Amino acid sequence: RDMTGRLGVCDMKRRQCTFAVQLYNMPPAAQIYVGVHEYCHFLQPNQSPAFWAEVAKLLPDWKERRALLR
Repeated sequence: RDMTGRLGVCDMKRRQCTFAVQLYNMPPAAQIYVGVHEYCHFLQPNQSPAFWAEVAKLLPDWKERRALLR
């Protein structure tokens, strides 16, 4: 859907991730980062060090990928 300010949202109650249409125009590496980021919220529903550890398990280069979004 069209979103401003976010590229992805994780709804824990519905067990659903929603992504911004703007993500379609991003590089594939950035798209994968956003997908993994939102998926990891199912494992850790916050932005704690444990959350980032889960992201790093799946995407060791997550910082470089996140930089593509800026």
